[in-house]
Amino acid sequence: RKAAHALARIGVTTDPHLFSHAAANDMVVPLLDLMNGENELAHFESALALTNLASLSQDIKLSILRNKGWSRLEYLCSSENPQVQRAATGALCNLVTCEPILEAIDNGTDAGKRHVRIFLVLSQSEDTDTVRYAASALANLAAFPP
Repeated sequence: RKAAHALARIGVTTDPHLFSHAAANDMVVPLLDLMNGENELAHFESALALTNLASLSQDIKLSILRNKGWSRLEYLCSSENPQVQRAATGALCNLVTCEPILEAIDNGTDAGKRHVRIFLVLSQSEDTDTVRYAASALANLAAFPP
């Protein structure tokens, strides 16, 4: 757990482009595992690190999704802690253009509807940065034709 938390701190403070593709991919599971438990600092830092990693490539985004990252981040969006909520929203914003998410939304599945709904709810947050992330995710979705 301590190693995963240290990895999260590295992922937050290091330009993600400095990681090799393999190293970035290897970080995904420990960062997602760090979201289990009650440590809000660990939740915050792992979500921020995943936000950074998700900016790298579709392959990293798919790795996050394959390892149930969307649902874990979605859960953190309901946190009472605005920093955790903001970091999780940022990560989801970076994942929203991943093919499985776009397909779920385009096909009108229940999951796809929930994906859009969460950004609509988060766009009403009192935290300005959370609103920006949510609005950005919705704008990204609008840019993709059905």
